[in-house]
Amino acid sequence: MQSMVAHSGVSAKRLCRSPTALYRTLAALRPSIADHSTTTRMLSGSWVWSMKRHQSPLTASTCAYTHTTLQRSHIHTLRRLANLAKSGESVQKVAKRPFMGVGRLNRLEQAADASPRDVTKQLALLKELNRAGEHEVVIRRWDSNKFAINEAAMQEYIKALVHAHRMEASSLPNAIKRLESFGKSGLSDAGLVGAGAGGVSLAGISASSPLPVELVSTIKFALLKKVGWQIMSAFIFFSVMIAVVQDGMNVNKNIPGMRTSTTPHADEDTGLRFEDVRGCDEAKQDLEEVVEFLRNPEKFTRLGGKLPKGLLLMGPPGTGKTMLARAIAGEADVPFFYCAGSDFDEMFVGVGARRVRELFEAALKVQPCIVFIDEIDAIGGKRNVRDGSGNSRMTLNQLLVELDGFKQNDGVIVVGATNFPELLDEALIRPGRFDKKVYINIPDTKGRLEILQSHISKVGVDPAVDLRVIARATSGMSGAELSNMVNQAALKASIDNKTEVGTKEFIYALDKIRMGAENKSRIITAKNRNQTAYHEGGHALVAALTPGANAMYKATILSRGQTLGMVQFLPEVDNTSRSKEAYFADLRVAMGGRAAEELLWGEENVSSGCSSDLKNATSMATHMVCDLGYSKKIGKVVHDRDSPKSEETMKLIDLEVRRLLDEAYEDAINTLRKNKDKLDLLATALIEYETLDGEEIKMVLEGKPLPDRELVAPPDTDLNYDNLLA
Repeated sequence: MQSMVAHSGVSAKRLCRSPTALYRTLAALRPSIADHSTTTRMLSGSWVWSMKRHQSPLTASTCAYTHTTLQRSHIHTLRRLANLAKSGESVQKVAKRPFMGVGRLNRLEQAADASPRDVTKQLALLKELNRAGEHEVVIRRWDSNKFAINEAAMQEYIKALVHAHRMEASSLPNAIKRLESFGKSGLSDAGLVGAGAGGVSLAGISASSPLPVELVSTIKFALLKKVGWQIMSAFIFFSVMIAVVQDGMNVNKNIPGMRTSTTPHADEDTGLRFEDVRGCDEAKQDLEEVVEFLRNPEKFTRLGGKLPKGLLLMGPPGTGKTMLARAIAGEADVPFFYCAGSDFDEMFVGVGARRVRELFEAALKVQPCIVFIDEIDAIGGKRNVRDGSGNSRMTLNQLLVELDGFKQNDGVIVVGATNFPELLDEALIRPGRFDKKVYINIPDTKGRLEILQSHISKVGVDPAVDLRVIARATSGMSGAELSNMVNQAALKASIDNKTEVGTKEFIYALDKIRMGAENKSRIITAKNRNQTAYHEGGHALVAALTPGANAMYKATILSRGQTLGMVQFLPEVDNTSRSKEAYFADLRVAMGGRAAEELLWGEENVSSGCSSDLKNATSMATHMVCDLGYSKKIGKVVHDRDSPKSEETMKLIDLEVRRLLDEAYEDAINTLRKNKDKLDLLATALIEYETLDGEEIKMVLEGKPLPDRELVAPPDTDLNYDNLLA
């Protein structure tokens, strides 16, 4: 082997290190293949070597080989064989493929002999003969020149020559010439292959023109490469995530759930005082002691008194809880920290707890101060075992720790506001934390009047407007709703180019809030108008003739929202407690509309507009039976709708509810039957004028004419409000 290296001019060290150098050396020594028996070849990705020790020292060597594609795993084999050759040892490594049986070989041979010009059958036989080790048979069939051949057949022929150790210098050129004489012009680039893979032409191989080699990655290398990329990608991803978390989420706040962390900011002056908050005098009186403590804390601490750390404001939406908290800070002239419960929520665990700590650290630096947490139920909700260690639970735990972390005389008052106090965790509202609770209710008539007076001071209002009537008409409305009503009235007056807001604009705004906007584009036929008029007239007439019913505010057949008409009632005072007579009167009024339709057109012609009346009446009757004890058979027992009840009890409840509804319906239809003439008068007036207020309804029932009212349309006219307004 050393002489081979010397002959080619390549050092042994370079030969063992470089497979390409080895190939070029073997190609240079190819002409002397007849003198020596050292052969090497690569077939189908397997190496077949045959080396024999010679009697005399090697001065030259020969090598004939066919090569297609060199895999990386073969590089190590070449180097190992070169080292073995230097020591003169014999090495033989032969890779054989199993053949598919003698029977199949015989069948292929018979088919090939029967069709000597069918190159497909000839090729199949040659491949099977090589697999079976019948290399001499392959050579004989090729040399006989009786059978069709192609490039693939020549490959099998060369394989057989190599395996049979009959590869001579003239074998390959002769095979190529025969293939060309058979009709080929020469071998293509993929013509001569030894491993079933794409190869290269062997023509013209010499020391000056070596055989090109292509290195192809093995499956193992490709798999390692893929796994390496995945590991690198995962490393980069987790590195970025860790960097984001360690940076405290100080990234673009436009990304959802990743807001910029900033130091809590305190308002030095809220601009509100107790006099600016109307309709909740009792709550303001309860909060005066908190203001006094912030103004003069020594007054309380010198006697050992302690004020609560936390103050919880409870009540329906729009009643002024946030305004009261700001008014406390304004009255005491202390900084005011505002935050919402949702501000502590974050997509990363632990961020909410950190923000709670930052809030109280900032508050302790500027004490005395007010820390206001709006919608505190967002973080202070009740915990349960299934919560585990969730983010909201960690935030609540941190809030509890901070409430215990400062003393009562530190001058930090925590004020929380919620619409659902029943959802708060017991540990949060226990004594020592949020132990002072102030409930802010819907304003009564007096409170609504004060709120209206406060809002109209900023709006130009006609002096003729009676705010007491408007306050009565807005029963059940919160301060926020009253503010919205005043704003709607001001907008309406501006649209109508008026200089002042009058009663008409306030009524318009109230009706829009209570009943919805007018459906002026809806086409209403005369039949529907008559039916709606008698339906609403039935409600109004039963209410006027039933003792204990509320006074009427307005009756209209003008379509608003999802309704075709409506009757509104105006209680004299705010009803905080009602009697059985009042509830039964409401049942009768609710049944008045359906009773009027049945009285005029029969039960089979009752309209679907009665469904909402029946729904309200059923709900009211169920409340009377289950909650108020107004049934003798059920007794003075409260049956919650969600509590388990026996089938007998449920059946009895259903029977009592039906009894109350049937009694109310019979009373209503009997009242209308006895006063049919008044029902006709009221329905006709509604058709002619569309809307009647309480005083006008009384005048119609007394047979008096309505002054200063214009007819909308004759009773038998189909109405399209867009056409009427054009």
